[in-house]
Amino acid sequence: METNNRSLFVLFIAVFIDLFGFGIIIPILPFFADSFGANGFQYGLIISVYSLMQFIFSPLWGNLSDKVGRRPVILIGLGGSAIGFSIFGIAKNLFMIYLARSIAGIFTSATIPTSYAYISDTTSEKDRGRGFGLIIAAFGLGFALGPAVGGLLADHTILGISGYILPSFLAASLSILNLFSAYFLLPESLNNEDRNLRLKSKVDLSILSLLDRNKYPGVLLLIIIFAFTSLAFSNYITAFALYAPEKDITVREKQLGWYYTYTGTILFLSQTILINPLLKRFSEEFLVKVGLFLCFLGFILLPVAPSFYWMFLTNTPIMLGIALINPLITSLISKKSPRTEQGSIMGKKHSSAAFMRIIGPLLGGMLFDINIIYPFYFASIIFISIFPIAFYFLKVPTKND
Repeated sequence: METNNRSLFVLFIAVFIDLFGFGIIIPILPFFADSFGANGFQYGLIISVYSLMQFIFSPLWGNLSDKVGRRPVILIGLGGSAIGFSIFGIAKNLFMIYLARSIAGIFTSATIPTSYAYISDTTSEKDRGRGFGLIIAAFGLGFALGPAVGGLLADHTILGISGYILPSFLAASLSILNLFSAYFLLPESLNNEDRNLRLKSKVDLSILSLLDRNKYPGVLLLIIIFAFTSLAFSNYITAFALYAPEKDITVREKQLGWYYTYTGTILFLSQTILINPLLKRFSEEFLVKVGLFLCFLGFILLPVAPSFYWMFLTNTPIMLGIALINPLITSLISKKSPRTEQGSIMGKKHSSAAFMRIIGPLLGGMLFDINIIYPFYFASIIFISIFPIAFYFLKVPTKND
């Protein structure tokens, strides 16, 4: 148990630094794209190309991690992130931004789903929801600190480096540091017996294989709910970065950075303080339903916020909802999946969500160009549509189950 705790801590740090570097880029991306004349659709395309690469590569990385182990795939992902951040920092046109985000998408699709598979390897079913909450907490903490740093660095010069180059190179440097720390401190989570068993097994990379309800009971439904959640959330993230400066002309990189810091803090505190007591009183299935309703409520409230700072309040239900949905659906998927296919299933889950994140930003950008509030009403429609499906099919287990 002590060894597992150390491993999970190292994984937490690895994911945190990776997301911290990513978070640095978030508040400067819309303004960087705008400096090259990007409109709402083109900005959405920047977000979508990142997800397109995740959609293509997530199942491949996940299956590879089942065969060769989690550690090498995670290390490859961390190294690739440094390359993507470096190209982003020296971008001279929109094409280079697209290239940088494509590379980032390829390699984060190695790191993130494999990290979930790592959790599956090293936790019991009872503790799995809390284990996946650890990854979401790392996401939250990275988003809490990264955007604030990125927003502040965009206005400063250090060692003659200024503008958008400075935060990008800091993100690349942290990714390299992350790679070295994981290389020396992160052990392999797959034992030789499991690895040999998975090498002999043949895994269907198609998501259609999950139609086998005897082998994967309820997994496809959970992945569909997770994917549509990703559609709505990616639509929101894209549109909000454009909506906030349009709603309030005082909003720039620094203000967006503080906003993402606030939302990341909610994610972090939810996973470290809130989720464990909730899991002691309520089932994962029930909390997923609560999360879906909170997201619907938040998207209804967001457009009525009279100013940027009121959005901190109206957007809070959205972040609380995501803090419940993401780790708990992942936990349920893991519990319902064969032990020999954890990496492959997590890759399929991540790929399905990535496919929706291709569509979400494009829709968010296009809907924003029509009317700046349409993306948020679109997201609310998605969640109110998902909720009755989840309510009917996600049965809360009884004491006899």
